[in-house]
This record gives sequence, structure tokens and C-alpha cells, in this order.
Amino acid sequence: MQEMQLYNYNLKDFAKGGISIQEIKETPIYINPPKLKETGFTFQQIKEAGYTLDDLGYKYETPNPLKNKTFIPFQELKDAGYDTKDFKNAKYPAQYLKNNGFSLKELMNAEYRSFDLKIAGYIL
Repeated sequence: MQEMQLYNYNLKDFAKGGISIQEIKETPIYINPPKLKETGFTFQQIKEAGYTLDDLGYKYETPNPLKNKTFIPFQELKDAGYDTKDFKNAKYPAQYLKNNGFSLKELMNAEYRSFDLKIAGYIL
């Protein structure tokens, strides 16, 4: 019965109605994680609930300019607490992160290999 009630809610009512993101994560009804941002939850709340960048649909895939037009809100994700290690786990190459504002120190903290850093343009 509770499953039916949750299913009839408009997703945007979840955050406003006091339903926590943790409750959503534990509910038997699957809610596509990329939709969580549209519900009114912040990236910080999403991160605290344990969702990875991969869960949110931000896994790096070899970009094809004709097919991949996904905008990745790097700064917003960084501000929410996703760090370079999270991006590394989502398969982002060091060069891509460097081009999107990540520092050499951040890349080194994520334990990128020196080979990856050289490809990114760093002289080590």
C-alpha cells in the first residue's frame, strides 16, 4: 500500500513534502538517480545519501561530439563534495578534469598515474 502511495506522488513533491533522500533510496520503487536533482534535492544531499557520479549518469564515456551533448556541472558537483577521486571512479581522464578546472594537486590526491598526468600536459 505504501508503495502505491509513493508511486502516485509527483517527484517534485518529495523534497517539499519532507521525504528524505535516504527514504527515497531505501524505497522499493526505483527512482532514476538523475531525476533526483529535478525533485528539488541538492547535489550535496544526493552525495550524502551515497549516490555516486555513475549513479547520477555522469560516468565518463569517450565523447562523440555528434552524440554526447551532456553538460556536466563540474563546479556544482565539486561544491557539493564530489572530489577528484569521485570523478576518477567515474572514469574521467586527468586531461578532461584539468580542462575543467581541477588542479594538479587535486589530480595527484586522486592518485592518477604519472602517465595520465603527462597526457594531461604536466611535466613531472
